[in-house]
Amino acid sequence: MVKNGFNVINKILVQGNWYSLVSSHSVYEIKYENQILRFSSEIFPDFHCIKFKSKINSIYGNCIPDLVLIHKEYRDWYVVEVELEHHSLHSHVLDQVRSMHHGEYNKQHIKYIMNALPMLDKNKLNELLLQRPKTMVVVPISKVSWRESLYQFQTKVMCIEVWEDDKGIPLLRIDGDTPDTYEEMFLTKLELDKSISRLLRVMNAASLPSNGLIQISVNGETSDWRIISTGGGKWLNPDGKWPLPPGLKGSFALKLNDSGDYILEIDNE
Repeated sequence: MVKNGFNVINKILVQGNWYSLVSSHSVYEIKYENQILRFSSEIFPDFHCIKFKSKINSIYGNCIPDLVLIHKEYRDWYVVEVELEHHSLHSHVLDQVRSMHHGEYNKQHIKYIMNALPMLDKNKLNELLLQRPKTMVVVPISKVSWRESLYQFQTKVMCIEVWEDDKGIPLLRIDGDTPDTYEEMFLTKLELDKSISRLLRVMNAASLPSNGLIQISVNGETSDWRIISTGGGKWLNPDGKWPLPPGLKGSFALKLNDSGDYILEIDNE
């Protein structure tokens, strides 16, 4: 390659093999998508990754995404759009992500995922999909402008470059955003319910049993909390007096320690 009058090499040498960058202008999106799926267990080790060609309805229009990521412990899920570098941000990518972010996810999507991943717990999957998914865009070249425009949806933009040797063996180079990781003991965020002040809304309903009484330690003191489940989500209601300090705002982290005890940590910044 000649650049500014100089010979420039743009290759990667791995164990005696030279790899050259594959231009996304010369590859079909489906091939790029399949490369990601092929190495998905290495790219997304904490998640199940499958194709997700299921129609999503939203107030901003309909869309069909490319992939879905389901956390193996049901802590999170992502709807993923795979793009090539020459795709338009404003006439395509932004509209897709907006529809994904505001989409309505229902039994149709649960059935689609269960057909591809029958080993999943259907009840936990159903509860997980009650919460709005996070969104991700995967593209073969770094796109700073995309990240800035998609920030309004908290969308992660992951760059996955594909390199190949002279035999077509691929090598992936990954840059940019990755899915959130969690401490081993983290279960879910809790938020004060806006309508009923005594309730804490469980942001990831799949993290707790469907009903029953659990004991939670708050600042070293243990209190009983009853799990309330409805079709719209899950809440915690204290048995007895309100055990949290007055005037709290923000969110709380519910964790599980090595002994199997629930711990509530207050983040009131």
